[in-house]
Amino acid sequence: MKKDWILIGGIVLLSLLLWGLLHGCSTTGETVQVTLDGAVFGTYSLNEPQTVFLPHHTLKIENQQVSVIKSDCVGQDCVRALPISKGNQLILCLPYRLSVQVLSKSDSTDTVTY
Repeated sequence: MKKDWILIGGIVLLSLLLWGLLHGCSTTGETVQVTLDGAVFGTYSLNEPQTVFLPHHTLKIENQQVSVIKSDCVGQDCVRALPISKGNQLILCLPYRLSVQVLSKSDSTDTVTY
C-alpha cells in the first residue's frame, strides 16, 4: 500500500515538472509577423490593439494575443484556431498561404526539434 502511494506521488510530481517545463519555456511574444505567399506582408505589435485587414482575412490583435476573426477559405480552420501569444506559435491558412507567427526577442534560434 505504501509503495502505491510513492508511485502515485512520483507520477504526479513528474507530470507537474513536465507541465512546468513545457509552459514555462514559452516566452511571451512581442510582435506578429504576417506572411502571404511566402513574402512578409507586415509586422505588428502585440501591445497595440488593432484590426488588420488582409486580402482574404481579418486579424484582431487585443490583450497581447492575435487571432483570425474572418476568412474567405472553405475550411475556416484559421478562424477556429485559438488566439496565440507565445513566441513561435502559428496560425496557418493553407488555401491562401497565410502564416501568422508570434515573434519574441529570444526567437533568434529554434529550440524545438520535431
